[in-house]
Amino acid sequence: MIRAAISLSVLAVLVLPSSAAPLSPEELQQKVETVREDAGLVALGAVIANADGDILGLAVDGARVQGKRGAVQQGDAWHIGSNTKMLTALLYGRLVEQGEASWGATLPELLPDLADEMDPAWGDVTIEHLLSHRSGLAANPGMMWFLTSRGSNDPVETQRTALARGFLTKPPAGETGTFTYSNLGYMIAGAALDRIALRLGHENYETLFLSTLVLQNEGWGFGPPPTGIEGHAKGLFGGLKGQGTGSGADNPAALAPAGTLHVPLAAHARFVSGFLEADETE
Repeated sequence: MIRAAISLSVLAVLVLPSSAAPLSPEELQQKVETVREDAGLVALGAVIANADGDILGLAVDGARVQGKRGAVQQGDAWHIGSNTKMLTALLYGRLVEQGEASWGATLPELLPDLADEMDPAWGDVTIEHLLSHRSGLAANPGMMWFLTSRGSNDPVETQRTALARGFLTKPPAGETGTFTYSNLGYMIAGAALDRIALRLGHENYETLFLSTLVLQNEGWGFGPPPTGIEGHAKGLFGGLKGQGTGSGADNPAALAPAGTLHVPLAAHARFVSGFLEADETE
């Protein structure tokens, strides 16, 4: 089961022509407050940036934790969940550009230490299949894994290898090429990135990600934000309850390539702006 984080952030990145004026801080703040109240959200944030990475507007509204003192702050990190997947795919693409990975790589090539143990049906499954949810893998590792993995003392890369071995020694659960949204597929892609990371002198996928794609000092990280905004779930007697900042407040750590990132809104906007082109029309 994937933990639902009810508190929500909205990342709005708008590329403006030079003649256009962004919303005033007051207008943006009012819009965020109105939408949050109308939708009944715990907290909401929005940021506007241009293609140069300039922050043109940033507004937040709501509470860090439902029912407790402490308003959300502009510099707070927000859990971005499955948006991590697109960044895991981007990380692999960057490694291809650097000559450290290849498109079309098959599972035996991605996980050579497990190749002799794999069921033959996995032989032609590629990194593209994993990253596009078309590998034939199940959606998730299974309820038992979610119930027990937080108590594991094994490093996350060891846990991902164990998952890969457990699933790839058996035939695919589904048909290769058919879409099945799969957190498991991204975890096994993470296992492949663990091996590239080790070859490049990094500990695992997580350290490779933070050193290759983003700046750690901008507030990016894996797991629940250590302070500030908490994810929320339904309380035992109704309503919403903050989930704290411990390991139980997010998916198990080994699921990182599929969805445990957090980041402040401004840092996320600056990152996304690097993929935009300014509109030169007047």
